[in-house]
Amino acid sequence: MSRFRRRLLACIAVAALGVLLCPRPVGQSRLPRDPLPPPPAPPALQPPVTAAFAVPVLMYHRIDEPPAGAGPLLRDLTVTPADFERQVRYLVENGYAVLTAGQVERAVRLREPLPARAAALTLDDGYGCAFTRAFPILRRYGLDG
Repeated sequence: MSRFRRRLLACIAVAALGVLLCPRPVGQSRLPRDPLPPPPAPPALQPPVTAAFAVPVLMYHRIDEPPAGAGPLLRDLTVTPADFERQVRYLVENGYAVLTAGQVERAVRLREPLPARAAALTLDDGYGCAFTRAFPILRRYGLDG
């Protein structure tokens, strides 16, 4: 397995762990004080989704060169523009449909088919580098729409 594929899979694993291990908001305890009410019944008009599918989500925080003296957290949250471009190029050249999280959510909610080879790409946290560094790369590969 190539170094790139190992790093890509590691990014996906880290993103999944982040979702699973994300701490609760301040002031919210891990155990409820009162018993929780039972969950509401699903609406009668919408049967549960029965199809199984998976769309990997590639989550990026900072697309930039790591600043001098950056600590481990900042280094781990930063992907260089060259690496970001290499990853986007890989997806495009290998026939992936690169989707937004909104496109995936809409397809699931409306029970629309998703491409067999799809990956969702998110740029979290609203750093300026998402526009100055990532957007030109996405535009170059036709992913700016």
